[in-house]
Amino acid sequence: MRARPSLFVSLSLITAVALLPATGMAKKKKAEAAPAGPTVLEAVTEGQPYKSWAAFQPAADAAMKNEGDPSALAVLFVQAMVARTYDKTLGEAMMGYVVWDDPRSSYRIKDDGSESGFRINKVFQEELAEPDRKPRILFAYCGGTPSGNYRDHDFANCTPTIASDYSARMQGPKSGRAKYFLNNEGASRPRPITLKQTEDGLWRVYTVSGLMTGVAATAEESAARADD
Repeated sequence: MRARPSLFVSLSLITAVALLPATGMAKKKKAEAAPAGPTVLEAVTEGQPYKSWAAFQPAADAAMKNEGDPSALAVLFVQAMVARTYDKTLGEAMMGYVVWDDPRSSYRIKDDGSESGFRINKVFQEELAEPDRKPRILFAYCGGTPSGNYRDHDFANCTPTIASDYSARMQGPKSGRAKYFLNNEGASRPRPITLKQTEDGLWRVYTVSGLMTGVAATAEESAARADD
Protein backbone atom coordinates (compact mmCIF):
# COMPACT_ATOMS: atom_id res chain seq x y z
CA MET A 1 0.00 0.00 0.00
CA ARG A 2 1.22 3.47 -0.76
CA ALA A 3 2.25 5.63 2.15
CA ARG A 4 -0.20 8.33 3.17
CA PRO A 5 0.85 11.77 4.29
CA SER A 6 0.55 12.66 7.93
CA LEU A 7 -2.73 14.11 9.05
CA PHE A 8 -2.86 16.90 11.54
CA VAL A 9 -2.17 20.46 10.53
CA SER A 10 -0.35 23.06 12.59
CA LEU A 11 -2.93 25.64 13.56
CA SER A 12 -0.33 28.37 13.29
CA LEU A 13 0.27 27.39 9.68
CA ILE A 14 -3.42 27.60 8.87
CA THR A 15 -3.65 31.00 10.55
CA ALA A 16 -0.64 32.31 8.65
CA VAL A 17 -2.08 31.23 5.31
CA ALA A 18 -5.49 32.70 6.14
CA LEU A 19 -3.96 36.08 6.99
CA LEU A 20 -1.98 36.54 3.77
CA PRO A 21 -2.78 40.04 2.44
CA ALA A 22 -4.93 40.22 -0.66
CA THR A 23 -2.38 42.43 -2.44
CA GLY A 24 0.32 39.84 -2.01
CA MET A 25 -1.94 37.19 -3.43
CA ALA A 26 -2.68 39.39 -6.45
CA LYS A 27 1.04 39.86 -7.15
CA LYS A 28 1.56 36.12 -7.10
CA LYS A 29 -1.15 35.65 -9.67
CA LYS A 30 0.59 38.05 -12.04
CA ALA A 31 3.98 36.48 -11.51
CA GLU A 32 5.12 33.26 -13.09
CA ALA A 33 3.48 30.28 -11.39
CA ALA A 34 5.57 29.06 -8.48
CA PRO A 35 6.05 25.35 -7.72
CA ALA A 36 3.10 23.89 -5.84
CA GLY A 37 3.51 24.03 -2.07
CA PRO A 38 2.67 21.24 0.37
CA THR A 39 -0.90 20.06 0.55
CA VAL A 40 -2.90 20.56 3.73
CA LEU A 41 -2.21 16.97 4.74
CA GLU A 42 1.52 17.30 4.14
CA ALA A 43 1.99 20.64 5.90
CA VAL A 44 2.22 19.29 9.41
CA THR A 45 4.49 19.52 12.40
CA GLU A 46 6.29 16.45 13.64
CA GLY A 47 5.51 14.56 16.82
CA GLN A 48 1.74 14.92 16.90
CA PRO A 49 -0.19 11.77 17.89
CA TYR A 50 -1.92 9.42 15.48
CA LYS A 51 -1.43 11.47 12.33
CA SER A 52 -1.11 8.38 10.17
CA TRP A 53 -2.08 4.75 9.89
CA ALA A 54 1.48 3.75 10.81
CA ALA A 55 1.09 5.53 14.15
CA PHE A 56 -2.52 4.55 14.76
CA GLN A 57 -2.28 0.78 14.21
CA PRO A 58 0.18 -0.18 16.98
CA ALA A 59 -1.65 2.05 19.47
CA ALA A 60 -4.97 0.45 18.52
CA ASP A 61 -3.52 -3.07 18.75
CA ALA A 62 -2.19 -2.39 22.24
CA ALA A 63 -5.49 -0.92 23.44
CA MET A 64 -7.61 -3.75 22.04
CA LYS A 65 -5.43 -6.34 23.75
CA ASN A 66 -5.33 -4.57 27.13
CA GLU A 67 -7.25 -6.75 29.55
CA GLY A 68 -7.14 -4.40 32.52
CA ASP A 69 -7.70 -0.96 31.02
CA PRO A 70 -8.77 -0.62 27.38
CA SER A 71 -9.75 3.05 27.88
CA ALA A 72 -7.12 4.19 25.36
CA LEU A 73 -9.36 2.68 22.68
CA ALA A 74 -12.05 5.25 23.50
CA VAL A 75 -9.55 8.07 23.01
CA LEU A 76 -8.27 6.54 19.76
CA PHE A 77 -11.79 6.38 18.37
CA VAL A 78 -12.25 10.13 18.78
CA GLN A 79 -8.84 10.71 17.23
CA ALA A 80 -9.99 8.61 14.27
CA MET A 81 -12.99 10.95 14.00
CA VAL A 82 -10.56 13.86 13.83
CA ALA A 83 -8.53 12.02 11.18
CA ARG A 84 -11.74 11.59 9.18
CA THR A 85 -12.21 15.38 8.97
CA TYR A 86 -8.90 15.59 7.10
CA ASP A 87 -9.09 12.34 5.13
CA LYS A 88 -12.44 10.55 5.14
CA THR A 89 -11.05 7.34 3.67
CA LEU A 90 -8.25 7.04 6.20
CA GLY A 91 -10.42 8.03 9.18
CA GLU A 92 -13.06 5.44 8.30
CA ALA A 93 -10.31 2.83 7.80
CA MET A 94 -9.08 3.59 11.32
CA MET A 95 -12.60 3.27 12.70
CA GLY A 96 -13.15 0.07 10.73
CA TYR A 97 -10.12 -1.42 12.43
CA VAL A 98 -11.45 -0.89 15.97
CA VAL A 99 -15.28 -1.15 15.77
CA TRP A 100 -17.34 -4.16 16.77
CA ASP A 101 -16.97 -7.28 14.64
CA ASP A 102 -17.95 -10.87 15.30
CA PRO A 103 -19.60 -13.65 13.26
CA ARG A 104 -23.12 -12.58 14.32
CA SER A 105 -22.89 -8.82 13.83
CA SER A 106 -20.42 -6.27 12.61
CA TYR A 107 -20.06 -2.52 12.11
CA ARG A 108 -17.43 -2.88 9.42
CA ILE A 109 -16.90 -4.29 5.95
CA LYS A 110 -13.80 -5.45 4.14
CA ASP A 111 -12.11 -2.93 1.90
CA ASP A 112 -8.84 -4.04 0.32
CA GLY A 113 -8.21 -0.49 -0.82
CA SER A 114 -8.08 0.96 2.70
CA GLU A 115 -5.06 1.16 4.97
CA SER A 116 -6.56 -1.23 7.52
CA GLY A 117 -8.32 -3.54 5.08
CA PHE A 118 -11.67 -2.44 6.54
CA ARG A 119 -13.99 0.52 6.71
CA ILE A 120 -17.11 1.25 8.73
CA ASN A 121 -20.41 0.15 7.24
CA LYS A 122 -23.39 2.36 6.43
CA VAL A 123 -25.05 1.67 9.78
CA PHE A 124 -22.05 3.02 11.63
CA GLN A 125 -21.66 5.92 9.20
CA GLU A 126 -25.12 7.05 10.27
CA GLU A 127 -23.79 7.45 13.82
CA LEU A 128 -21.50 10.18 12.49
CA ALA A 129 -24.26 12.18 10.82
CA GLU A 130 -24.78 14.56 13.75
CA PRO A 131 -21.13 15.60 14.22
CA ASP A 132 -20.89 15.91 10.45
CA ARG A 133 -23.73 18.43 10.58
CA LYS A 134 -22.45 20.09 13.75
CA PRO A 135 -18.63 20.00 13.83
CA ARG A 136 -18.60 21.77 17.19
CA ILE A 137 -19.46 18.40 18.79
CA LEU A 138 -16.04 17.09 17.78
CA PHE A 139 -14.34 20.44 18.44
CA ALA A 140 -15.46 20.17 22.08
CA TYR A 141 -13.50 16.91 22.57
CA CYS A 142 -10.41 18.76 21.38
CA GLY A 143 -10.49 21.75 23.73
CA GLY A 144 -13.09 23.88 21.95
CA THR A 145 -15.29 25.84 24.38
CA PRO A 146 -18.62 27.69 24.12
CA SER A 147 -16.95 30.88 25.38
CA GLY A 148 -14.40 30.59 22.57
CA ASN A 149 -17.18 29.83 20.06
CA TYR A 150 -15.42 26.45 19.63
CA ARG A 151 -12.77 28.18 17.50
CA ASP A 152 -10.28 27.46 20.28
CA HIS A 153 -10.24 23.74 19.50
CA ASP A 154 -6.89 22.12 18.75
CA PHE A 155 -7.24 19.30 16.24
CA ALA A 156 -3.48 19.21 15.70
CA ASN A 157 -2.86 18.02 19.25
CA CYS A 158 -6.24 16.50 20.07
CA THR A 159 -5.98 13.95 22.86
CA PRO A 160 -9.41 13.54 24.49
CA THR A 161 -9.38 12.82 28.19
CA ILE A 162 -11.22 10.19 30.22
CA ALA A 163 -13.29 11.35 33.20
CA SER A 164 -11.64 8.69 35.36
CA ASP A 165 -13.63 9.11 38.56
CA TYR A 166 -16.93 9.31 36.69
CA SER A 167 -16.09 6.27 34.56
CA ALA A 168 -15.05 4.15 37.53
CA ARG A 169 -18.20 5.13 39.43
CA MET A 170 -20.50 4.31 36.55
CA GLN A 171 -18.92 1.23 34.99
CA GLY A 172 -15.39 -0.02 34.40
CA PRO A 173 -14.22 -3.13 32.55
CA LYS A 174 -16.30 -6.07 33.70
CA SER A 175 -18.23 -8.95 32.19
CA GLY A 176 -16.76 -8.28 28.77
CA ARG A 177 -18.06 -4.68 28.59
CA ALA A 178 -16.57 -1.35 29.58
CA LYS A 179 -18.20 2.06 29.54
CA TYR A 180 -15.96 5.11 29.65
CA PHE A 181 -16.84 8.78 29.76
CA LEU A 182 -14.94 11.37 27.76
CA ASN A 183 -14.69 14.99 28.81
CA ASN A 184 -16.44 17.37 26.45
CA GLU A 185 -16.01 21.13 26.91
CA GLY A 186 -19.46 21.87 25.53
CA ALA A 187 -21.39 19.37 27.65
CA SER A 188 -22.59 19.54 31.24
CA ARG A 189 -21.29 16.04 31.95
CA PRO A 190 -18.83 13.60 30.31
CA ARG A 191 -20.02 11.62 27.31
CA PRO A 192 -20.19 7.79 27.22
CA ILE A 193 -18.67 5.27 24.86
CA THR A 194 -19.05 1.50 25.32
CA LEU A 195 -16.43 -1.11 24.47
CA LYS A 196 -17.10 -4.83 24.25
CA GLN A 197 -14.86 -7.88 24.17
CA THR A 198 -15.06 -10.32 21.29
CA GLU A 199 -14.81 -14.07 21.75
CA ASP A 200 -11.08 -13.91 21.00
CA GLY A 201 -10.59 -11.42 23.84
CA LEU A 202 -10.10 -8.22 21.85
CA TRP A 203 -11.80 -5.02 22.98
CA ARG A 204 -13.73 -3.21 20.27
CA VAL A 205 -15.80 -0.03 20.07
CA TYR A 206 -19.44 -1.05 20.47
CA THR A 207 -21.66 1.96 21.20
CA VAL A 208 -20.83 5.57 20.36
CA SER A 209 -24.21 7.33 20.13
CA GLY A 210 -23.61 9.05 23.47
CA LEU A 211 -20.58 10.83 22.03
CA MET A 212 -22.55 12.36 19.19
CA THR A 213 -25.19 14.45 20.94
CA GLY A 214 -25.29 18.23 20.78
CA VAL A 215 -23.27 20.72 22.81
CA ALA A 216 -23.92 24.13 24.36
CA ALA A 217 -24.53 27.23 22.27
CA THR A 218 -21.58 29.48 21.52
CA ALA A 219 -21.05 32.77 23.33
CA GLU A 220 -21.95 34.58 20.09
CA GLU A 221 -25.23 32.68 19.81
CA SER A 222 -26.09 33.29 23.45
CA ALA A 223 -25.40 37.03 23.09
CA ALA A 224 -27.56 37.23 19.97
CA ARG A 225 -30.46 35.57 21.76
CA ALA A 226 -30.09 37.97 24.69
CA ASP A 227 -30.36 40.90 22.29
CA ASP A 228 -33.59 39.62 20.73
